Amino acid sequence: MKKSKKFKKMAALVLSFAFVCNITSSTSASKTGSSPHAQILYNSTYTGTEQQLRTAFSNATAGFKSTFGITFTLDYVSSSSALSRPRSCTGVCSTSCCGSSNCDTAHGNSGRRLLKKMSSTSTFRIGVVGHALCGGDGKNHIGISGVAEFPDESRRAVITTNTVYSLKYLMQHELSHNLGVWTHCSGKSECVMNEDLEYTDKWCTAHSNMIKNNK
Repeated sequence: MKKSKKFKKMAALVLSFAFVCNITSSTSASKTGSSPHAQILYNSTYTGTEQQLRTAFSNATAGFKSTFGITFTLDYVSSSSALSRPRSCTGVCSTSCCGSSNCDTAHGNSGRRLLKKMSSTSTFRIGVVGHALCGGDGKNHIGISGVAEFPDESRRAVITTNTVYSLKYLMQHELSHNLGVWTHCSGKSECVMNEDLEYTDKWCTAHSNMIKNNK
């Protein structure tokens, strides 16, 4: 069942957490191929099970196989100390919480900081946490549900369960960024990259072409 926009807005306000996805680069991605490998890492704040992560990944990647002929192989799911937080902070990142305007490195909840903590590899890596994530441009601190990158030879993403969005959707959305999609959709466009439309397994023509061109 699709949640109403009103419900999403209310839930986001309760969590002080609006869905915003950060992208760390807009450069061209290296070719992925038809049989990429992936790994899922999680930290101690994730309270679900490894099987839930496997199921979400399977559901998230089914569309890539049927639409683009990309078949992901999940190598393993494992806890990782690399995703630990150096200091605690509740809620969404703010200047009073951070003590710094540099959201990339100074804050334990920084999505980009966590990206950098996972070693760079051509294998797709998804980090999963249970705490709030923050992002920004060095000036504004915002709550995010995920962050992804797609520079050459690196396919990393971090998502949080502290959001109204499902694991399946977040994985599907961030993997799309890893596959070369560097923009979002808006309005009524039925696309995985539309941050206002969670329940779809379709990509718009423009984003489909981006993924095909980087396959």
